[in-house]
Amino acid sequence: MRMTGIAKAEAIRLALGLGVLGVTVTGLTTVATGAFFNSTTHATPKIVAGTVSLSTTPASSAFTFSKVAPGDINYGAVTVKNTGTLESRYALEATVNGAPTNLASQLQLDGVVLPADGTCDAVGFTRGTEVVPSRAVGTGQLFGDKTQGAQNGDRLLGAGASETLCFKVTLPSETGNAFQGKSAAMTFDFYSEQTANNS
Repeated sequence: MRMTGIAKAEAIRLALGLGVLGVTVTGLTTVATGAFFNSTTHATPKIVAGTVSLSTTPASSAFTFSKVAPGDINYGAVTVKNTGTLESRYALEATVNGAPTNLASQLQLDGVVLPADGTCDAVGFTRGTEVVPSRAVGTGQLFGDKTQGAQNGDRLLGAGASETLCFKVTLPSETGNAFQGKSAAMTFDFYSEQTANNS
């Protein structure tokens, strides 16, 4: 069946109308279901606890004096290092090992200093900075206090820092004949703790 000119025009208009409707519907569908550009990233915090640790050099037999005679003066050094990652403070306690009749009962600790130029001898001791005044060698705190918190006499050491302690020990000339051949042994205990949040 042949279409007249008017019929053809009507068919074309209908087809165009449906096309426009299709575009409109398609456009609405895209708006409703389309996705925006986006991105996700991650952060990975890492928390590591600090450490409090001291080392001493030498660790054993800190200093040995042999063939000591009455009137002798001897100097011995111990280097203390903060091997932890936190600033710390430390105290030093001495313990005399053995019977009270051993040589320790006669010895005199003539002080502990930070020696000048790090040299633990008569010159370095004399020019050094005093840490412990002269006293009899015996059991007890040499400086600071191992009780938690800041105490008088505690020594501060930053992470990685070190200092040398120089000890001057004298056997007085009045030491009697009964102490020939006697010996003395001591233990030094260093107590350290963090300074952060620990007043």
